Amino acid sequence: MKRVLLAGAALLTIAASPAAAITVWQGDLFITAAVSDTAGACAAVNMSVGNYARGVFRPKGLGDNGTSDLLSWHFSGSSGQIATAANVPLDGATSATVRIIYGSAGFNQFTNWTISGADVTPPAPLAGTATVVVQVTVQDIYSKRPTQPSNCNVTFRGTLAKKP
Repeated sequence: MKRVLLAGAALLTIAASPAAAITVWQGDLFITAAVSDTAGACAAVNMSVGNYARGVFRPKGLGDNGTSDLLSWHFSGSSGQIATAANVPLDGATSATVRIIYGSAGFNQFTNWTISGADVTPPAPLAGTATVVVQVTVQDIYSKRPTQPSNCNVTFRGTLAKKP
């Protein structure tokens, strides 16, 4: 009896229809500007022009992508993510939730955080779009808390290819 139940469960698992796919574009995001009015602020959070991170862009509304545009970056020692509000595209956005995983494995989330210069080309990619160009500036990147800003504004830019 147990064998029949296990075989039935395995068959149902195999026959189950797959979930809708998540559609993403990935590639390198380069830091094209690291600006601060405080000497050493960008160096203190390991941000400098020419550094690059692995980037992943997941636009809203495609398959199981959800209702928010997501852009994540992954350096060898830290990561971050920009998540727009529901139904707000990253293209032209001026604020978003910014999540950070620090090199120390600490985590922080900043809601309604200032971003600027957000430009996505094309602004609303379709599943068949081969490449997406993304540029965005994150204000006070890698801040420890909202009341303790990093004073380092970083601009990311990259051409991302659709993941097969």
